[in-house]
Amino acid sequence: MSKNKKKPNATEDDTNVNNAAVVIEYLLSHPNFFAEHSNVLSEMNLAHDSGTASSLIERQVSVLRIQNHKTRSELHDATENARVNEQLSHKIHQLSLQLLTTDSFAQSLAKIVASLNTDFDIKWVKLRLLNDRVDNQSGDLPATVSLTNSDDDAIRSHLEKLERGEVVCGQLNDDQINRYFDADETIASAALLPLSNDNGTQNKKVFGLIGLGCAREDRFRRDLGTVFLTRLAELISDKLWLDLNVK
Repeated sequence: MSKNKKKPNATEDDTNVNNAAVVIEYLLSHPNFFAEHSNVLSEMNLAHDSGTASSLIERQVSVLRIQNHKTRSELHDATENARVNEQLSHKIHQLSLQLLTTDSFAQSLAKIVASLNTDFDIKWVKLRLLNDRVDNQSGDLPATVSLTNSDDDAIRSHLEKLERGEVVCGQLNDDQINRYFDADETIASAALLPLSNDNGTQNKKVFGLIGLGCAREDRFRRDLGTVFLTRLAELISDKLWLDLNVK
């Protein structure tokens, strides 16, 4: 029997893998190899997914170009988000200053609605006070305010989330939107902000809610974040709580 028997293919494959690993390790530890041995690079081709061939440098440039484009896009998005957040912070601050000058529920509400309409570009604003949770509320109410009970169908399904201090976004069906806003026009997206106060206790008491409606479908979506809506709700809640003298 011959002693020069060919080794199994598996052994050859293992040798090829090991050799490739050695080459990779060497190239990674010598990143200037191709720059110092241009004659080797000139003989190499690297196939694209399309089946065409290009030099390794061309391929590297292409990869770097893609990475650079992605980085610039991410930087642009981050810068734009920072700009929008700064504008929202400024608008909330300005509303805070305006509410310092009011001394009644009607005045405060007028400032709030005007700011939401103009500064925040929100066309539909509707305030609902829960008359089973509000005391000392009398007199004529503005058109943007209505009294209802906590078991009202338009808000009952969302009251549990509102009680936890959450802002409800994009979860209103057509019937709920129509009944809540009493609007004949199409409201494509909406947000419900809880009006609450702890009244010196650990548990917050929801005494109403303010609905915001917009014709844009992408205006109010939970995946866009609710930080500023929550801050807005807290500001409005504290001021109206004082004006209404809720017990």
